[in-house]
Amino acid sequence: MKSCTRRFSLVCLFVVLGFAVSRVALPAGGYHLIAKKVLGGEGFWDCLTCDSGARRLYISRGTYVMVVDADSV
Repeated sequence: MKSCTRRFSLVCLFVVLGFAVSRVALPAGGYHLIAKKVLGGEGFWDCLTCDSGARRLYISRGTYVMVVDADSV
């Protein structure tokens, strides 16, 4: 179970990093971590879908869909 939690945390980190990178200009040195947020939730994730117009991330979690607002992360 810990490996699933670790994998989910890494996916969340990359998703948040992607949103952060889209909002700021990168320095000449490359990528760097701005913030880390843990989204939590029960069970495994199945599929991630991003709606760039609404700035939301949809995470399929077995029997429900988790919606994350990019501006609140």
